[in-house]
Amino acid sequence: MARKERSQKEERKVMSWTPVLQATQGQGTKRIKILKGIITILMILIVLLLVIIIRTAPKNTRIFQPYTLALEGYEPVSVSVTPPNNILLTSGCKRIEATSSQEQTESIFNALGNITSERPNAHDLAKMIFSEYGIQLVAVKIDDFADGNYHSTLVAQQGTKVLQLDARPSDAIAIALRMQKPVYIKSEFFEILGEKIC
Repeated sequence: MARKERSQKEERKVMSWTPVLQATQGQGTKRIKILKGIITILMILIVLLLVIIIRTAPKNTRIFQPYTLALEGYEPVSVSVTPPNNILLTSGCKRIEATSSQEQTESIFNALGNITSERPNAHDLAKMIFSEYGIQLVAVKIDDFADGNYHSTLVAQQGTKVLQLDARPSDAIAIALRMQKPVYIKSEFFEILGEKIC
């Protein structure tokens, strides 16, 4: 009998705690649901805020002004070649004739005719490198004549950086023609070294 009374007392104790535990569990579940709801709302707000920031923020693309080439005292020339290794620079009725190596003259001839060889030469590679690295060729300026040789500057732009590269005129012309960019020469060279052709 004592055992029965003991087990009944224990049952009553357990039963008396059951509603409390159930209520506590119910409140805990309710709290968890509320927390989940708050977290979900916060996540949605964060995502919306990010979308608004991304849409209203200025684009990260840089727009660079093209380099303005100083051309006072220069004039544009058209380029042609004649056998065996002559490069002709013509502007209106004036022409300058210069000689170069067969390889250089052939490269200029190929550029004029838009002829591509099976294997790229140095000028083709230069064009590929410029293109790959986002370098824009602006123009070629033949700007000096010393010791019987012409000298030129290849003007290029990469972003805000302007590159003025010293180059042999034949190389610079071959690259410019491949990239369809203009070639300029100092006007005074036509007076000193040029010939009238019309």
